[in-house]
Amino acid sequence: MLKEMYYWMIYFIKKIGTTELTEFNAYLLICILLFANFGTFIVVVSYLIKFDLKTLSQDIQIIGIVFGLSIMIPNYFLLFAKRKEIIEKYNHLPQKRRIIGIISFWIYSIVSIPLFFNLVTNLTR
Repeated sequence: MLKEMYYWMIYFIKKIGTTELTEFNAYLLICILLFANFGTFIVVVSYLIKFDLKTLSQDIQIIGIVFGLSIMIPNYFLLFAKRKEIIEKYNHLPQKRRIIGIISFWIYSIVSIPLFFNLVTNLTR
């Protein structure tokens, strides 16, 4: 599913046509969305177990960098390094499957970031 999201991100960035680095930009955007998803998960779990994330305020930058790199490094090898194979595979999807992929891509893309910020704002007070 992640590879398909990466493909659709490339597809829509190419439609904009403002850069030659579409595959790399798509890779970075997918990493941002995954970071938001994992952050949402951490916020919800910490809320459920009554852990105050504010106690980590001294180390939050280091935690964020380590957490971000732990998302970016595997995705580099999973997505960006295999971008040609991913594009070839998903270029030949049937029309019905393409529509389902586009709809799920837009739902995922639109919901991820606002959900993260909403839960961080409301659950970490």
